[in-house]
Amino acid sequence: MAEGARRVLAQHPNAAALTVGINHDPVSPGVGPYVDVQDAGGAMIARGVPFTWAERDPNVLEEMGLVTDWDNDSDGRMSGVVRLADLAAQVQEIQDGPAVTDDDDDLILSARDGRIRSDLKQRAWATEHTAAAAVAAESFAALQEQYPEADSVEFNIYTDDNGDYVSVCDATVYDALGRVVVDDYEDFDLYDTDPEGAIRFGGLRQESPGCPVVLTRDNAAANLRQALQDDREARW
Repeated sequence: MAEGARRVLAQHPNAAALTVGINHDPVSPGVGPYVDVQDAGGAMIARGVPFTWAERDPNVLEEMGLVTDWDNDSDGRMSGVVRLADLAAQVQEIQDGPAVTDDDDDLILSARDGRIRSDLKQRAWATEHTAAAAVAAESFAALQEQYPEADSVEFNIYTDDNGDYVSVCDATVYDALGRVVVDDYEDFDLYDTDPEGAIRFGGLRQESPGCPVVLTRDNAAANLRQALQDDREARW
């Protein structure tokens, strides 16, 4: 869609917004393949300009914050507006990657929006380290949502019978003073199929083999921060 916007701007440098209609053809439903182009003042520059959509579901485009101001046009058809500045901002956000903040709690909690985990798991050059860091931080964020005072979690890890994934058991949550917040916390997940890999890539501490492992809030944040920085460098 960004490439389509660039083509529109190449033909119409003053373009600021696109108006798109909804196609009710049952064979090809969704937003239509042509847009009308307006300048910043709303004046019409061109009509019926071809535009290729990567996503044609009007509801999805609205949820993305891309197509807004749905309304009936002068012919009674439903139409919406795409502001090219909004599209450019989304493209820049994707290129930059998830934000890297100095606030540990903000960084950990941001992993719960799903984007960090998805970005780091699916990007072609993402390493096992970045994916593990994202999942560990997301799990710690889920823990903090239930127990805001949580500062660390101690648990044992093992592989399932098929060796497909690492499981967590006997998890105990502590606050910053080392007091038990909750015993037998059951909702902590790790991303790996190997316990040693889970420890190495998930930011966990283990005093010696066979001992329980510990993940602290600070380690979860530091590990995720480094993974995001590595990912950002890989993008550029």
